[in-house]
Amino acid sequence: MKRTPLRFESHRPRSRRGAFAVVVLVSLLVVGMLVASLLRMALLQDRQLGYEQFRLQAGWLAESGLERAVSRSTADPAYSGETWRLEPGQLESSSAATVVIRIEKEETNSRLRKIIVEAVYPAEGPHQARLTREATIVLSKES
Repeated sequence: MKRTPLRFESHRPRSRRGAFAVVVLVSLLVVGMLVASLLRMALLQDRQLGYEQFRLQAGWLAESGLERAVSRSTADPAYSGETWRLEPGQLESSSAATVVIRIEKEETNSRLRKIIVEAVYPAEGPHQARLTREATIVLSKES
């Protein structure tokens, strides 16, 4: 009867395959975490870009409110301000805006008017940009 020698090599490939599987799983976990982190950063940047867009729009609306107030005050020295609501169609946007204009008379000079404008964009919602602008004008007519 012929004896066959015992082989212990059959156990090694299995342990190598197990180690390879662990390395692959750890690599997939690291890659998944990196992808999740990059996705989170992209979403955060998108949100920041939206907030910046709101702030820029509010700035333009505040400047427009100042121009509107100057024009109305020049035409009518008794003009004391208004709440100017802009609908989405007027802004070519999906959101409405509100611009509050206040005119205050200066105590020292009856021809001076202080214009205070607050622009809010979008008008409703949890995230809004609010900007305030002020200017002082001199009316050509005494009120």
